Amino acid sequence: MAHLLTERWWNPFATAVVIGIIATIAWPLSAATGRNSGLGITTPSANLTGYLATGDTELIDWGVMLVIGILVGSFIAAKASGEFRIRVRDQATIIKSILGGIGMGVGAAIAGGCTVGNAMVSTAQFEYQGWVATLFMIVGAGVAAKATIKPKQSAAAVPTTESRSA
Repeated sequence: MAHLLTERWWNPFATAVVIGIIATIAWPLSAATGRNSGLGITTPSANLTGYLATGDTELIDWGVMLVIGILVGSFIAAKASGEFRIRVRDQATIIKSILGGIGMGVGAAIAGGCTVGNAMVSTAQFEYQGWVATLFMIVGAGVAAKATIKPKQSAAAVPTTESRSA
């Protein structure tokens, strides 16, 4: 089982099915713990930060345990697969990461939730906010990809010494 979970590449469609199952199970589990919502990361992350700052145990719910589970599970999977490394990136990458994180946080605040909350939960509830947010996430990702990814020149487009002498 460890080989299947940690050493092999996962098919993105299999991963989507697993996430769908987790999202479906999240509804009744959330309701059972008093958190009447589906799968989400932004609000539980804010609750976790609030708990760490204030010690208010009322903030701990199923969503907070999900966020902690994501962090701990990612660490365990990286260690089990031998891929865990502590890396210090260059200054430009660190600055881009900080700015990107701030942008994601501001976007989540404006959209009323994170990508998971809007794209999976709000659209499932047929909420206008979820559909608008998801549309702009797709557009934003496309614009960012176009702005940051430089196309590679194909070997046919690069002149060689043979083609220049002919």
